[in-house]
Amino acid sequence: MDCLCENGGNLVLTCRTAQKDRYGRLPEAPFGSMITPLTGNEMNFYDLLLPEDPGTVVMNGKQYEWNTWGEILIPASDSQVWATYANEFYEGGPAVTFRKLGKGTVTYVGVDSHNGALEKDILKKLYAQLQIPVMNLSLWNNGGIPERAWDCTELFRSFLYIRHTGGK
Repeated sequence: MDCLCENGGNLVLTCRTAQKDRYGRLPEAPFGSMITPLTGNEMNFYDLLLPEDPGTVVMNGKQYEWNTWGEILIPASDSQVWATYANEFYEGGPAVTFRKLGKGTVTYVGVDSHNGALEKDILKKLYAQLQIPVMNLSLWNNGGIPERAWDCTELFRSFLYIRHTGGK
């Protein structure tokens, strides 16, 4: 993956990426450490909130609810923080980071929003920043992630988007 980015690819990873190895085993290493060379992040800790008392993440002044998984990140010095937690004792902690790696980029989304709106807005921001035109192919499910990324070949051009799907 680092070769992909260093040669101009743009990688988007979401929370819980590389928590287990290819055989489904937890490594004897800190959570997230298998992708630290890519993301530049260390995971300080993670949190799960009750559905009836969700947390909030803020990006560009817009709020997004979450509760299923949130990683509190320690970003590298060359990373930009795109979104932060707006409540709980880790208020202000980084939730989404972006960094350049070689000729490409790595975006890490360390939180799972309720409806995928945060993830969609991150992709919009990323495409705008990289000056990549976007086609609205109306594949977004409930305002969230494309149901079938292979239908979005034109939209995802130079991107590899990896999202943890809970074993689906």
